[in-house]
Amino acid sequence: MRDGTHCSGAYEEGSQLAEAVEFLHAHRRTTRLVTVTLGSNDVTPCLSTADVRACAERQLLVVDHNMRFILGALHDTAPDVPIVVTNYYNPYLALFFDPSRRALVPLTSALQAQLNTTLLNATGAATGGRGRVADVATAFNSYDGSTSTAGVPRNVATVCAYTWMCSWSPPNIHATSLGYDAMAAAVLDLDVANAGMRFERVRDQRLGGAAMTAPGAAELEQRRAGERVDRVAGRLAGRRIHLKVHGIGAAIDAPSTVDK
Repeated sequence: MRDGTHCSGAYEEGSQLAEAVEFLHAHRRTTRLVTVTLGSNDVTPCLSTADVRACAERQLLVVDHNMRFILGALHDTAPDVPIVVTNYYNPYLALFFDPSRRALVPLTSALQAQLNTTLLNATGAATGGRGRVADVATAFNSYDGSTSTAGVPRNVATVCAYTWMCSWSPPNIHATSLGYDAMAAAVLDLDVANAGMRFERVRDQRLGGAAMTAPGAAELEQRRAGERVDRVAGRLAGRRIHLKVHGIGAAIDAPSTVDK
């Protein structure tokens, strides 16, 4: 993002950041919102290292430095444009279905928490407290380990519904359309009023005709999303799921009940 090293020739200005700064120079009076997602690619490789903790500590410093630099450049270019940083969900909750790797789930959750804390602190420091962090982690039920009626933890079922970790072979950490809806809702829920932005989430087609605005639409969407997560949890029971994490593949039977 900063120097364009991995995308040589893809940006006229040399990097994503340079493109963004150039755009804001030209359009800062009409730009309503800037969103930034950064950090996962810096820390995820640590999961395949011998010393995850030491690697994470080093890479989180990199994330902090990069985020402060990038947000500082954006904020200096257009100080009146609100900036929202999205934090991260944990796709590796899907390791729940692999008994040989299930013990790694708490480690991935701890890394997620550290990364999200780093993003929160860097965002506040780089923008003088004006930047906001959208809580994608909560939108993905990352911290809700309660067990569904199908015997699958809600955060696991959610990551299976909101990403391709349980439905593609090999699994893909990126969001499904439902997941991207949840991410967008996390941004919209911030209601960045200082830019004159009013997020009245009208869902005509999804809500069956009648226009609804938050909180009515949000509550209905949340309930329907929960119902979809429950259906996914039910389908997961007894399924054979293929997992491949950092080159290590496994095909295992999804449990019908949770091992206590």
